[in-house]
Amino acid sequence: MNQSTTKTPIHLWIVGFLAVLWNSGGAYDYIATQMRIESYMAAFTPEQLEYFYSFPVWMDAAWAIGVWGSILGSLCLLFRKAWARWMFAAALLGLAVST
Repeated sequence: MNQSTTKTPIHLWIVGFLAVLWNSGGAYDYIATQMRIESYMAAFTPEQLEYFYSFPVWMDAAWAIGVWGSILGSLCLLFRKAWARWMFAAALLGLAVST
Protein backbone atom coordinates (compact mmCIF):
# COMPACT_ATOMS: atom_id res chain seq x y z
CA MET A 1 0.00 0.00 0.00
CA ASN A 2 1.31 3.38 -0.94
CA GLN A 3 -0.05 6.09 1.32
CA SER A 4 1.15 9.63 1.07
CA THR A 5 0.96 11.86 4.08
CA THR A 6 0.77 15.59 3.76
CA LYS A 7 2.81 17.77 6.02
CA THR A 8 0.82 20.07 8.25
CA PRO A 9 1.21 23.65 7.03
CA ILE A 10 2.98 25.96 9.49
CA HIS A 11 0.10 28.45 9.45
CA LEU A 12 -2.22 25.77 10.87
CA TRP A 13 0.08 25.35 13.87
CA ILE A 14 0.33 29.11 14.39
CA VAL A 15 -3.42 29.71 14.14
CA GLY A 16 -4.19 26.65 16.29
CA PHE A 17 -1.74 27.67 19.00
CA LEU A 18 -2.98 31.27 19.04
CA ALA A 19 -6.59 30.04 19.16
CA VAL A 20 -5.86 27.80 22.16
CA LEU A 21 -4.02 30.65 23.87
CA TRP A 22 -6.80 33.17 23.19
CA ASN A 23 -9.64 30.84 24.17
CA SER A 24 -7.91 29.72 27.36
CA GLY A 25 -8.34 33.29 28.59
CA GLY A 26 -12.09 32.86 28.19
CA ALA A 27 -11.93 29.46 29.88
CA TYR A 28 -10.10 30.98 32.85
CA ASP A 29 -12.69 33.74 33.06
CA TYR A 30 -15.49 31.17 33.00
CA ILE A 31 -13.89 28.93 35.65
CA ALA A 32 -12.95 31.84 37.92
CA THR A 33 -16.45 33.30 37.71
CA GLN A 34 -18.26 29.98 38.20
CA MET A 35 -16.03 28.96 41.12
CA ARG A 36 -16.16 32.52 42.49
CA ILE A 37 -12.41 32.70 42.98
CA GLU A 38 -11.98 35.54 45.46
CA SER A 39 -8.80 36.99 43.97
CA TYR A 40 -10.45 37.18 40.54
CA MET A 41 -13.84 38.40 41.68
CA ALA A 42 -12.31 41.15 43.83
CA ALA A 43 -11.70 43.16 40.65
CA PHE A 44 -15.46 43.63 40.12
CA THR A 45 -17.84 46.09 41.73
CA PRO A 46 -20.73 44.78 43.86
CA GLU A 47 -23.14 45.59 41.01
CA GLN A 48 -21.06 43.57 38.56
CA LEU A 49 -20.89 40.66 40.99
CA GLU A 50 -24.65 40.73 41.42
CA TYR A 51 -24.99 40.66 37.63
CA PHE A 52 -22.70 37.61 37.32
CA TYR A 53 -24.36 35.77 40.18
CA SER A 54 -27.85 36.35 38.82
CA PHE A 55 -27.31 34.55 35.50
CA PRO A 56 -30.11 32.09 34.78
CA VAL A 57 -29.18 28.46 34.09
CA TRP A 58 -29.70 28.78 30.34
CA MET A 59 -27.26 31.70 30.24
CA ASP A 60 -24.59 29.71 32.12
CA ALA A 61 -25.17 26.79 29.74
CA ALA A 62 -24.81 28.99 26.66
CA TRP A 63 -21.68 30.58 28.10
CA ALA A 64 -20.22 27.14 28.85
CA ILE A 65 -20.98 25.90 25.33
CA GLY A 66 -19.32 28.99 23.88
CA VAL A 67 -16.22 28.71 26.04
CA TRP A 68 -15.64 24.96 25.91
CA GLY A 69 -16.68 24.70 22.26
CA SER A 70 -13.98 27.20 21.35
CA ILE A 71 -11.35 25.37 23.41
CA LEU A 72 -12.29 22.00 21.90
CA GLY A 73 -12.44 23.52 18.42
CA SER A 74 -8.96 24.98 18.84
CA LEU A 75 -7.57 21.66 20.06
CA CYS A 76 -9.30 19.77 17.24
CA LEU A 77 -7.74 22.23 14.81
CA LEU A 78 -4.29 21.48 16.20
CA PHE A 79 -4.93 17.74 16.00
CA ARG A 80 -6.33 18.12 12.48
CA LYS A 81 -9.73 16.69 13.35
CA ALA A 82 -12.79 17.34 11.22
CA TRP A 83 -14.77 17.96 14.41
CA ALA A 84 -13.13 21.38 14.70
CA ARG A 85 -15.76 23.02 12.52
CA TRP A 86 -18.59 21.54 14.63
CA MET A 87 -16.95 22.64 17.87
CA PHE A 88 -16.51 26.17 16.53
CA ALA A 89 -20.13 26.13 15.29
CA ALA A 90 -21.30 25.14 18.79
CA ALA A 91 -19.12 27.88 20.27
CA LEU A 92 -20.62 30.42 17.90
CA LEU A 93 -24.11 29.28 18.82
CA GLY A 94 -23.28 29.57 22.52
CA LEU A 95 -21.91 33.06 21.94
CA ALA A 96 -25.00 34.10 19.99
CA VAL A 97 -27.35 32.85 22.70
CA SER A 98 -25.38 34.34 25.58
CA THR A 99 -24.96 37.67 23.85
